[in-house]
Amino acid sequence: MAFLWLLPQIARTAAGLEDVDILRRIDRVDEWASPLRRHAQLTVRAIVLETKGGHEAAATLTAVREIFARLGAKLALAETDELMKQVAFA
Repeated sequence: MAFLWLLPQIARTAAGLEDVDILRRIDRVDEWASPLRRHAQLTVRAIVLETKGGHEAAATLTAVREIFARLGAKLALAETDELMKQVAFA
């Protein structure tokens, strides 16, 4: 699925438009087997939680960061760290 790398941006746009329906539909995708799919899903979930409130988002991002650290996913870690900074300043 070549569009997976776009999911975080789609989620950010949907959050900016306050379109919760799109966020929920993105998050409902059942099969997230590959690391790229998992990264996209976890990023989308963090964005969804970010729209609900900083505390939930921070907890989820912390858990996500731990997963990426174990996987050695440097790019995903960098993106997660950036999201954590945004949540901290929200």
